[in-house]
Amino acid sequence: MNESPISYIPNAISDPDGWLERLTQNLPWFRRNVKLYGKTHPVPRDEVWIGEKPYKYSGHTYPAAPWPENILPLKAIAEAVTGITYNSVLLNLYRDGRDKVAWHCDCEDDMSACHPICSMSLGATRKFQYRLRSPKDSPITTVPLESGSICLMSAGMQQNWYHQVPSEPKVTKPRINLTFRVMSK
Repeated sequence: MNESPISYIPNAISDPDGWLERLTQNLPWFRRNVKLYGKTHPVPRDEVWIGEKPYKYSGHTYPAAPWPENILPLKAIAEAVTGITYNSVLLNLYRDGRDKVAWHCDCEDDMSACHPICSMSLGATRKFQYRLRSPKDSPITTVPLESGSICLMSAGMQQNWYHQVPSEPKVTKPRINLTFRVMSK
């Protein structure tokens, strides 16, 4: 269980700055709200869900959306690297270092635990942190995800590990993260 649950592949995507610009401008980004302790707050990142089926996460249902042509070359890279055919992708746009995602696992019932998640980074380098789910004080590993890189989260990782992209106020540039997934239900 002490083995790393990720594989990091730098420089896997050519022209990451061009991809960042095209995806920032040509996708239907939205920022949903979440209720915490009785108050409504905007989620600290913009999102787009693409897949054959709706995706339910954190009390919100993302409607199914067809694959736009401009994502298909990135999907092809993810599939070439992993040998997996992905049927969905969640994109997160972090406008700067204040945008983040807290500790979580991508372990929803309708997501296949038998397949890896292929996570691509475009734009600003951001910290990706992961730790065992139990015990809660497990050591934290930090990997800087550079533009054009792939972080491959192994099959089954989500059942045993948490991960996050913490706030980094000194980061002033945007980042897009694409997480290619296999939805099984």
